[in-house]
This record gives sequence, C-alpha cells and structure tokens, in this order.
Amino acid sequence: MLQIEKSRSAALRRSFHLSLAVLAASALVPFGAASAKQRTVSSFCSKASCADGTSPSADLVMDEAGNLYGTTLGGGVSSSGTVFRLSRDTETGKWKRKVLHNFCQHGYPCADGTAPTGKLVVDASGNLYGTALGGGKPAQDAGVVFKLSPDAGHERWKLSVLHAFCEKKNCGDGKSPASGLTYQGASTGVPYDGTSPLFGTAQSGGVHGRGVAFQIAPVSGQWSETVIYSFCTISNCSDGAQPWQNLVMDGGGNLFGVTYGRDQQNGVAFELSPAGGGAWKEMVLRNFCQDQNCADGRAPNGLTIDSSGDLVGTTYYGGARGAGTLFKITPAGSGSPYTVLHHFCSKDYCADGSAPSSTVTVDAAGYVYGTTYNGGMGYQDRDQKGGGTVFRYTPSGGLRVLRNFCTEQNCADGEYPNAGVLIDGSGNIFGTTQLGGKHGATYQGGTAFQISH
Repeated sequence: MLQIEKSRSAALRRSFHLSLAVLAASALVPFGAASAKQRTVSSFCSKASCADGTSPSADLVMDEAGNLYGTTLGGGVSSSGTVFRLSRDTETGKWKRKVLHNFCQHGYPCADGTAPTGKLVVDASGNLYGTALGGGKPAQDAGVVFKLSPDAGHERWKLSVLHAFCEKKNCGDGKSPASGLTYQGASTGVPYDGTSPLFGTAQSGGVHGRGVAFQIAPVSGQWSETVIYSFCTISNCSDGAQPWQNLVMDGGGNLFGVTYGRDQQNGVAFELSPAGGGAWKEMVLRNFCQDQNCADGRAPNGLTIDSSGDLVGTTYYGGARGAGTLFKITPAGSGSPYTVLHHFCSKDYCADGSAPSSTVTVDAAGYVYGTTYNGGMGYQDRDQKGGGTVFRYTPSGGLRVLRNFCTEQNCADGEYPNAGVLIDGSGNIFGTTQLGGKHGATYQGGTAFQISH
C-alpha cells in the first residue's frame, strides 16, 4: 500500500520512486461562524486495492459546467495514480466521482506515466492537461506531460503523451515534473485556448541536474518541449535548485515560482522574464531563511498573484514557531520587499494550523485561503500533530481557521490536506485531503470536501 510520509522532503524522495479557472471572477461573501457548512463530498479508496484512487495531492480545477477534476497520487488499477472527475447532481446536490484514466494501465514501462502530482489545466473544449512524475520513456522513468481528451459525451477519455522527459542526453530536457502547468491568463481565470504555450517545472534534470523550467506548445501539429531555464546555473545554486511547485504568470508574460533547494533546503522565490529571441532571464526575488532561526520561513510553496500584483505564498518550515509562514512579496527586482503575514502554530496546540504545503488562493476581495498539512483542533491523530486545517487570512482580521480535519473517529472527515483550495462563483470552497475518509481506517484513502454558506 502507498505510504504517505508527513514531511514534504520525504514525500519528494518517495515520489521519485513511485511506479480554478473561475476563481478570479468573483469576490467571496465572508464566512460567518454559524453559517459555514462543511461536508465530505467523496471518500477515496472505496474499492478493493484502492482501484478508484488514493491520496489526492493536487489542487482541484473546475470546468465551465461546474465539474471538478483532480488526480490521485496512488491507487487505480495499477496502483500508479488516476485522473478523476466529480460531477454534481443538480436535483439531489450529491457528487459522483468517476475515474477518467488509470495510469500505467498497460503495465511496465508505463508509457502514459505514473504518480500524477500537479494541478490540471482545462481548456475551452474540455481537454485536460497535466504532468506525471514517473513513467514515460522505457528505462528512464522520468515523467510525462499528458493531454486527456473526452468523446462527445465526455464519458470516454483518451490520453496522449505530449512529452516524455529525459529525451535529451543526461535528461537535459528535465526529469520528474512534480508541478502542474500554467499559461498566460490562468491567474485571471481565462480558459486555456489549447494552442498557447504551457509552462511548468521539472525538479531534476537540465544542464546542471538540479531542475528546469520549461514550456511546451504545438509546433506544426506536434507538441514540442523547450527548456527556458536550467537551475543551479550560478555557483552554489544561488539561483535555486529543485523546483517542484506550480509557476504563475502575470499579464506581462513574466513567470514566478519557488525552488525547494538552495542553502540546506531553505529555498528561493524567483522571476523568469522573456529576454528576446526565445531566451529567458532569471532573477532571485527572495532567499529564504535570512532571519535568525529562519523566522522569515524556509522551504517555500508555490506563489499566487493578488489583484495588486503582489506574490502571496507559504513556507512549510520556519517562522517564529518553526511551523511555517504565510508571506507576501512585492516584486521589485532582487531583494524585493518581503512581509510575513502570519506565523503558523502561534496558538496553543497549533490550533491555527502548522506546516502549510500548498499554494494559496486569493479572491477578488484580497482574502487569502489555504490549507495546513498539520495542526488544528481536530481529533489528535496517531502522531499527535492534528489533522490539518483550511484557513482564511484577511488584512484586517488576521488568520481564521474555517475547518479542522480529523474531527471524526478514524479521521472519516479526512486528514492532511496537501493541496490548496478552489473557490467557485458562489463562494463555495473545494479541496482534498491526502488521507482519511470513511474508507481510511488504515489511514489510506483521502477525501474531497466542500465548505459553503
């Protein structure tokens, strides 16, 4: 069975070996303490050997019809992960989950990929695009970029591999893409057009073996991948190493992201800008762990652009309590202004959450929503760390926990959310937990959840 470690670095090591488009369109109505309704809409691992998938670990996405799509890190017919859809019955309001693709369903060498970990992209025609951390080229197991296309009734889906990594010598094109994909307009909710470049990262490979940022786009009817930056180009990897979270692109075509590695895994936040002629230049905006005892945070997660153009994110470690931070960067070149908005585990028993491990969501009102992997006031799990939280941060009110996980026996309501949240046009919050659920008595499974007014 798939074993889920608690630390992100351990999860990354494990992953190497495994064989919101509508967000910006609406401002949210603030949640009141008595009005918020929380429910589990689906529990994974409902079938023998988790044939329906287990351990969802990436953000959900929504199409124009209101269907939710995501991936599971494990499970499926070959225990190599799945792509799934959640559809809501308009009469009953209940959600039904369907597996759209089982990875490695034809056996080794798993040409279609294994262990999908990144957020999917939905285009205007309903096609899905994503990455898988392993599989692909025989004997390389270096991961793929894939496209999943539906039939006319959106019931039967066909997967096409757009790029299998390690195509070039020494994996110069990258290896093991742990992040999802993005495109220009994604941060404002514009649907992907199916032809513009998609951008992502691979956490290893490249000229220096420490990861790349890449773009992939159709050229003369065939998809072509191009490395736009190889990390660890500068001495001591001061430009960063091991990128693993999603990139985000602003209106000017600049990309922003983070790396997990550099200076004992403290990490950096960076900007990639087009330099003409297909070239890109990198600028480090922030080196984490500059303050004593890493009070400013270390090991950053992905970035989100707010309406002011600031970058908002979290760190898994560091902060005043060592349990992570919520931060803001105002892009202004090297040494950009940096502000810690919240130090996690500031309350007794980490009631405000600890160890955020995902990208945050910022609504049109400037409220920040996210998850923490540990902490909260749910039933104390087997490690006595809490089952994680969903939180909201407002500049005027600070951080507030909207949901505590593992409040039910055997964490039937889910535990350890490893992904961020999606917010629909009505202000409903959707997300997943990596473990727990009503089929998770052995701490397998995971859930999809909804928080609404």
